[in-house]
Amino acid sequence: MIQDKSWKGAKQTLLERPWFLVVALAGLLGGAMLITSFIRATDNTLSLCSTAKNTAASIAEYSATPIQLQSIVHYATSQTVPQQSFEEISISLNVLKERLPCNFLVFGLGRDSLMWASLNPGGTTVFLEEDPEWIEAVLKDAPSLRAHHVHRAVPRDTKTVGDI
Repeated sequence: MIQDKSWKGAKQTLLERPWFLVVALAGLLGGAMLITSFIRATDNTLSLCSTAKNTAASIAEYSATPIQLQSIVHYATSQTVPQQSFEEISISLNVLKERLPCNFLVFGLGRDSLMWASLNPGGTTVFLEEDPEWIEAVLKDAPSLRAHHVHRAVPRDTKTVGDI
């Protein structure tokens, strides 16, 4: 019984000492900062001490490029039907997302060329087209596209698989 009373007395005196409260408070703050740093390392949107500066930086990281904005306006105001299905476009998009930014070579200009260029932000997208008049027509509406004229590899008078 005497030992129990002395333990309770020591416990009360320990909590009453100012240095113990300072150390306990510092330990709690340090633990909270440590946990916050782990959370911030895994998910930038969740932190105990988020600031407007961090939020602005994350928004700026995902800002649209000029070609993406042009693409949005073009497709929002166009009656053009996509040349590929959603599933076909999604396959290419998934590959691009794994490699962004990258060098992306597209054979042929189409009505979806702005989309392909905008899906590679920060990368280089180049289109190869054999019809110089079509290049002019497309670049008139989308001058930011990088398109190059190429000559057909098979002479026009030679039969191809499509002609048979």
